[in-house]
Amino acid sequence: MAIQPAIQPATAFTPSTPPSPPSTPLNGLSKVHLSTEENGHDPPPPVQQPEHAISSSAVMYGYYTKPALASVSHSQQPPPPPPPPPHVGNLQSALDWRMRERLKTVSVALVLCLNISVDPPDIVKPNPCARLECWVDPSSLTPRKALEAIGRNLQAQYEVWQPRARYRLSLDPSVDEIKKLCCSLRRNTKEERVLFHYNGHGVPRPTPGGELWVFNKDYTQYIPVSIYDLQTWLGSPCIYVYDCSNAGNIMRAYQRFAEQRDAEMLRQAAAAGHPLTEALPPPMRECIQLAACAADESLPLTPELPADVFTCCLTTPIEIGLRWFISQNPLLSKVTPDMVARIPGRVNDRRTPLGELNWIFTAVTDTIAWNTLPHELFKRLFRQDLMVAALFRNFLLAERIMRWYRCTPSTIPALPPTHQHPLWLSWDLAVDSCLTQLPALLAAEPNTIEYQHSSFFAEQLTAFEVWLAKGAITEKPPEQLPIILQVLLSQVHRLRALILLSKFLDLGPWAVNLALSVGIYPYVLKLLQSPAIELRPVLVFIWAKVLAVEKTCQNDLLKDNGFAYFINILWSHQSLPPLPNSSEHKAMCAFILAIFCDRYPSGQQACLKRDLLPALATYLNDPDPLLRQWSALCLSKLWQDFLEAKQQAEVKGVHHVLLSLQTDPVPEVRAAALAAIGTFIERLDQTRERNNVGYSIALGILDLARDGSPMVRKELVIVLSKLVQSSLNKFIAAFLELLDERRRSSTKSLVDIKQGPTSLYVCIYKVLLTLSVDPCDTVSECASRIVDKVHVQALQSRHDVHTPLHLPLESQGKPRRMVRSASAQEHVREPVREPVRELGREEDGREDGPEREDIALVSTLFEASSEYFKEPQMRLPEIEDPGSITFSKRQWRRQRNERLAKSPNLDTSTKRFEELPGQLRLDTPIQRIVFHQYDSHVAVADEQGWIRVFDWQTTTRFSTFFNHHPSRTGVSTLRFINEEECSILMVGSDEGTIRLYSGYDTPTPNLVSSFRAVSPFSALVSDWDQSSGVLVCGGEKENIRVWDAGKESCVQSIYTQNQAMVTSLTLEKGGHLLIAGYDNGNLGVHDMRMHSRDSLVNTFTDHPTAILNTGYQSTEFCSVSTGQIRLWDIRQGTNRVVEGEHDTGVVDIHGVVGLVGWGTKTKLDIREAATGRSIAMTRHHDGFLSSGRAWGGVTALAFHPRRVLVGACVGGVGVSVFSAEKGV
Repeated sequence: MAIQPAIQPATAFTPSTPPSPPSTPLNGLSKVHLSTEENGHDPPPPVQQPEHAISSSAVMYGYYTKPALASVSHSQQPPPPPPPPPHVGNLQSALDWRMRERLKTVSVALVLCLNISVDPPDIVKPNPCARLECWVDPSSLTPRKALEAIGRNLQAQYEVWQPRARYRLSLDPSVDEIKKLCCSLRRNTKEERVLFHYNGHGVPRPTPGGELWVFNKDYTQYIPVSIYDLQTWLGSPCIYVYDCSNAGNIMRAYQRFAEQRDAEMLRQAAAAGHPLTEALPPPMRECIQLAACAADESLPLTPELPADVFTCCLTTPIEIGLRWFISQNPLLSKVTPDMVARIPGRVNDRRTPLGELNWIFTAVTDTIAWNTLPHELFKRLFRQDLMVAALFRNFLLAERIMRWYRCTPSTIPALPPTHQHPLWLSWDLAVDSCLTQLPALLAAEPNTIEYQHSSFFAEQLTAFEVWLAKGAITEKPPEQLPIILQVLLSQVHRLRALILLSKFLDLGPWAVNLALSVGIYPYVLKLLQSPAIELRPVLVFIWAKVLAVEKTCQNDLLKDNGFAYFINILWSHQSLPPLPNSSEHKAMCAFILAIFCDRYPSGQQACLKRDLLPALATYLNDPDPLLRQWSALCLSKLWQDFLEAKQQAEVKGVHHVLLSLQTDPVPEVRAAALAAIGTFIERLDQTRERNNVGYSIALGILDLARDGSPMVRKELVIVLSKLVQSSLNKFIAAFLELLDERRRSSTKSLVDIKQGPTSLYVCIYKVLLTLSVDPCDTVSECASRIVDKVHVQALQSRHDVHTPLHLPLESQGKPRRMVRSASAQEHVREPVREPVRELGREEDGREDGPEREDIALVSTLFEASSEYFKEPQMRLPEIEDPGSITFSKRQWRRQRNERLAKSPNLDTSTKRFEELPGQLRLDTPIQRIVFHQYDSHVAVADEQGWIRVFDWQTTTRFSTFFNHHPSRTGVSTLRFINEEECSILMVGSDEGTIRLYSGYDTPTPNLVSSFRAVSPFSALVSDWDQSSGVLVCGGEKENIRVWDAGKESCVQSIYTQNQAMVTSLTLEKGGHLLIAGYDNGNLGVHDMRMHSRDSLVNTFTDHPTAILNTGYQSTEFCSVSTGQIRLWDIRQGTNRVVEGEHDTGVVDIHGVVGLVGWGTKTKLDIREAATGRSIAMTRHHDGFLSSGRAWGGVTALAFHPRRVLVGACVGGVGVSVFSAEKGV
């Protein structure tokens, strides 16, 4: 029926439990279901699945693994495309597939020197020998009539390939006639190409000096004509066809003279100061030549061949090909050569036997040439000129036939040998199939016997399908790709060919480049005029793949209204056949139209007239996130620098719909909405009403400064930069106003000044200052660039202001991370407040004053998002492809993880914790330790913010990197996430930020995301649930924030109803409860399914002192304070208490084997949680001193999540690992 690319939720990004749905799989796996009428299968029924639905087979989860995050965190440029496979090699970019200089052969000189009935003196012809010339027997007519008939036939044969050319016959000419003919053709042809065809069967062979022969006026002498003279008369560009013996002599001489002429032309141009790249004629050496044989060879005289076999191959390839095939196959006894001329049909009618053979021949020769010739040569010979393409296509047949008779045709430019290419066997099979039916077709009455069409194209499509399914056997592109182009001409195989083409394009940009180089573009462009509904899904997919790589097709889509094809699909609900993923096809249409409108005013105007704007606005609330994203991005391109579109959008209220997307669960959609808002408010009319619209929009997006996605925050900075650009004077005034307020209240920072009205510009300025210290470097650099320019302009406008801010100036215009003063850092604490000043009081008109440097930033979100359509959509990723190395590694990890997940057996009566050999030596005191669940990785953080990752079994150090948090803060959270696969190290600091690093076990870890989880300078406390992707963060009084890793946003802010500081947080694994411990000894139990203010369902006040740590142990909940361990049945509200360590220190809880570890200044104590019995204790006077190590107390302590291991920093400068397992 149709191609059906469908986005399916990727299990690697799908949390399994509430409280919140996960992110869309925008960058996850997208599968395509294929079904065709040929295989008899109907498309699968639509599958309705919400964004937060889970696959029953989902067992692994991964968050923060999308490529977009990495690109935003480190670079404003989109990530580079994946490299092409080896068989593509150094393929030219897609920009060179177009024919920038297309030439046409407009004039043809047909020179026949036959002198019928008189043999040339240097050739002795046997009897019988080849006689036919252009399929005319000269002996059957008088010499003059025979010559004229041969000339007419030759012209008719050439007209099949180029009917619009001007043909001039010259029969047995003299030198003067040749000169006059050539000069006339060049004069009339101007800069186009001339074809000079020479038949010298009735004159002597060409001389080694490059002289060919004609006649005197009385036909009594042979007169030589130098090829040098022909060069002079014909000029360039030109095609020469030499059908005579020793034709290689002419080619050699031609090249020798051509090089001399070109060198002389360049010398003259240089002497005259002429630009060498302008107005010079094409070089002579680039003229095309085709010779029937080499310099030392004679033409074959075999009786079964025509005398002009080379000309017949070039002009009537089907007839000569079939005749030669009959002569080579004696089993075809019922088929005679004369029957070939009576094959039913026409050459241009593919439904007839003759037309089908010509169609197959074209496909075979094109494919042989594409697989044999270099790309540039193929494009020049087979795609630039119809006449040249036909001659070289037919030349391949001439080489095959004439080499059989030990004759070597040659060309300039030279072609590699193709006469033994295996695809000729497919041609032979097609010919045999046709000739077998020929006697019956000729004997029967017309239309009484049905012709059985060849299976050639179906078989080649099957071969291509096998290549796509199984991969390449050799390091070469699929040889059937040019055949796909020919199949598109047939309605019978068109749908199947398009589906296979779409599968090929899905392999990557290299595949798109190959398809464009073959010449597929004009065909898929023409198909946009087709009304066939079943072709629409596959055409949309193909065009999305093409435009993702080649974006220079705007003029072509506009010229024939091809863009309307995609607008009609967006408007009509019946425009696509029943598909389970019609929304994705519409998203592809939005992408195609976004490319069409990108920096192309004519395209914007055409789309606006076709009502694209209301169609896109409808899809902004579509359930499919990819469609929402691309509807917003397409809108951003539709109205970019296009005032009329913005006015229509304002009237229709489209900007209000975009504002509603700031709470969208998908970060890509939120970022796309901001990109659309940014182009909407840019360069609006500076009227009071328009200013109000722009700044009311700004008020609606300021809350996104707290978004968890760096991509969204970066787009927010870009939007705000455009507001600053349009009203720079007002932002300078807002900044100076804040400085004046601070000077009047010298004891307060800027953010402490809360009296009086707050203007809109002050609100935006404070948000920018907050973003200038964003944990993501890219966001902070962009915001710092804007803030610094405002500061510099303010200082230049008020030289008498002695600002308390330390404002280093930029040097050489290069943006860099600014070092802010304490007052600037304190702006982060101030929440963004709504302005109380009326918008109508703001001044109208554009900014006055001297020209200032452009402040507005440029978004690269569109380019980065476009990378999605370059990625494979139809095939499984390697990690899910059974048999691949990556899949095998994944299976091994899964089996190993399942084995390690089994609870270890610990006999606490006999087991002792022994220190493993090899301490992890460090130079600074350690604050945090964390073990990986499955790998032998341990990460440690020191008090200065340096993170080190080791292999605790071998003590090998993997990496050392700095977390980049302020010096006054430390690392308060350290944990591994995605531990089953694609592990990421999460680092939280007391400045309230979370940073996530991938590749932490490599020398250069990658910061994949970062965000501010709680208010700055809070003692950040957190817990993470891998199955749901929920991160809870505390540290603020009265608030605990719940972050959804899939959405990359804060989904809930829980009101604790407790004035004490949060000291520990524990999530119920797979459940909905959150248990918070406080420094006043209280425990608060919250149900996250309830409203934030009503979520507190129970409070326990049994602990007399601050809660040190909490955690689940089997079915019980464990809470630890100084001197006490309490085990709770949370749902019943009961607990039992056992004695704990009375000294204050660091505490950790082993959630599997029921142990609690204490580290104090004097000892390391490990106890059973159920009984409080100490099973391992190390004091300062025990084994440590024997090794000469100074005891400085235990500063950090952590259990291994699965194994009976504990790591402790003893003495402050190293980490020791203790084990209670055998054989460790």
